[in-house]
Amino acid sequence: MIKIELNSKILSFTSEIEFDDFLRKNNLSIDADNNIVETSGIGVIPEILSNWFAERKEYRRLMLESGKAGDKEKEAYYDRRQHVQKIFLNSIYGALGLPVFRFYDLDNALAVTATGQDVIKTSAKFLNGLYNKGATAEKDYCIYIDTDSLYFSAIPMFSQWMSTEFTGTEDESVKMDLTIKTAQASEVRLNQMYDKMAKNMFFVTKHRFKIKGEKIAKTALWVAKKRYALWTVYDLEKNVAKEKLVVKGLDVVRSSFPPAFAKFMTHTLHNILKRKSKDDIDQTVIDFLDELKTMDYVSVSRNTSITNGLAKYDDKKQASMLIYKKGVPLHVKSAIAYNRYLKSHKLDKKHAAIRDGAKIKYVYLRQPNPLGVDAIAFKGYDDPKELIALIKEYIDGAKLFENEMQSKLEDFYSALGWGRIPTKTNLMAGEFFSF
Repeated sequence: MIKIELNSKILSFTSEIEFDDFLRKNNLSIDADNNIVETSGIGVIPEILSNWFAERKEYRRLMLESGKAGDKEKEAYYDRRQHVQKIFLNSIYGALGLPVFRFYDLDNALAVTATGQDVIKTSAKFLNGLYNKGATAEKDYCIYIDTDSLYFSAIPMFSQWMSTEFTGTEDESVKMDLTIKTAQASEVRLNQMYDKMAKNMFFVTKHRFKIKGEKIAKTALWVAKKRYALWTVYDLEKNVAKEKLVVKGLDVVRSSFPPAFAKFMTHTLHNILKRKSKDDIDQTVIDFLDELKTMDYVSVSRNTSITNGLAKYDDKKQASMLIYKKGVPLHVKSAIAYNRYLKSHKLDKKHAAIRDGAKIKYVYLRQPNPLGVDAIAFKGYDDPKELIALIKEYIDGAKLFENEMQSKLEDFYSALGWGRIPTKTNLMAGEFFSF
């Protein structure tokens, strides 16, 4: 027995077949969150999304057209425009779950999530079925699954595309051709499956379920869910060979990360994905730690901004560089220290103080230092030369590394099963005791 509530009425069905017939005859659909939706007309939200989809499709067409014509500037421009449209499309889900939105509907918002999960999980299951075709035992070939992405190794499918057995010793160009063929075939088969899935799972014939192959990666590193890096070698959308480091969710690409650290971490990812040995990467870490002592203070500073922190934590009556309100965040404390430095050295008339809303940089200082503070901010412009000289003399590179980069680097090592990051002491010990 199946019971549903429709238009404030309770309807009962003796079987799934009877229920299915009822949905189809009445132009009703059912989402993955068990909401029944009328499909006889086009709603306001679907109409808006249709327009946005059409605009994104046009921008993508112009992007590809510009790329083929060799106009890199226009290609980049239309790529940004299509990405903006993608953000618009994705934003509807969040807006539907926002009480102040005119078309707020929590059921619809939840349905987007649940349906998306069903679609991507069904996609993974379908591809696994293709991979396991003819196999004696079921195996999960899906390397990683995300909100709207699937990652599979193409290698298990190679034997299906070759007239002879795949040995693994084939030329790189052969492997690339086979990988492209596998990706394209998987895309076609998945989109064919979506027609059946839409009809059988959601009771609709017209749908926007579509999947596209994006990139082929030669190597990848997963640190955690939604935190990974890929070394891509082929762009399936543009149908061109293109090497690129793609970083998702890792702090190394954030603007707040010190520039020198971001550069080193990106270089380290390159080395890992290019399959450099642990010994080689260990040595680059040791070299970086040595270079840290002489690096420019701006390149190792933390970038951030002050948002109402000064108004909350700065006691205007307090002039001491050593006394601050309890619980003050370090970046706010460093900005307060900068302002107090200006006042105590009578430089506040010559140099502007840091205000709420300002973007700042800050560094750690070694103790003891003349100011007695563990960190101080600077603006990167209009800073007192006396303060900059003090920063250069007392900057604590080791603490910057420990607080800003060590844990992130250790995440890489942990994901690779390499243990702790090296120090000069244990590296020398390893060389001494090696035979």
